[in-house]
Amino acid sequence: KTEETIVTPQRLLATACAGDIKPPAEDEEEPPVTTDPGEGVRDPHFTSTPPERGVVTTVVDAHVEGTWVYLDLDTGRELTPQSPASAPDWDLAFMRFQVKSNGGISGTGGVEAVKLPGADFATVTKAPEAGWIVDAEDSDDDQAEPDYVFLTDGHWYDYDLSTHALTAADQVYVVNTTGEAFFKIRFLGYYDDAGSAGFPSFKWAPVDAP
Repeated sequence: KTEETIVTPQRLLATACAGDIKPPAEDEEEPPVTTDPGEGVRDPHFTSTPPERGVVTTVVDAHVEGTWVYLDLDTGRELTPQSPASAPDWDLAFMRFQVKSNGGISGTGGVEAVKLPGADFATVTKAPEAGWIVDAEDSDDDQAEPDYVFLTDGHWYDYDLSTHALTAADQVYVVNTTGEAFFKIRFLGYYDDAGSAGFPSFKWAPVDAP
């Protein structure tokens, strides 16, 4: 597995990083590679399966350090906003192990999420009434990154200090999107088939409003 900088309760583990990718000149969607729902969706950084009983599995190519890639959960498509902090339509963004949402300090889209530790993905059919949080400024803790919803109070991943490997934590998230829809998310892994880091994968599906 590829070693990298990981947020842990103990400290940050530093590693090498890659160069930035310059964003497009205009705030618009990337042209899709495929659009046939029967074949799933392949965007430049997101590859998703066709829905199976409403559940989609998505793999993110987020391996480039310093470059966020953006997903609109309402459409299932990648977006390339020129000004992410004020863009109204992206929901989640990914950069290696980090995940931010379009709310709080990360954007004006009003996206919020609830974490459900130990929940059974299949049995989560309705968004909870309470517990919603948004991305926030870094608090007085051991990490140097902002308090992103997916990286606070138990991360979306478990980290093995001896192997420097990430595995998906046993928890489900419910996200309230910019389109005022609700989706449940369960992370599955962080490595591609070759064992390279920076390829988080997750399954997700719509749920009812509270």
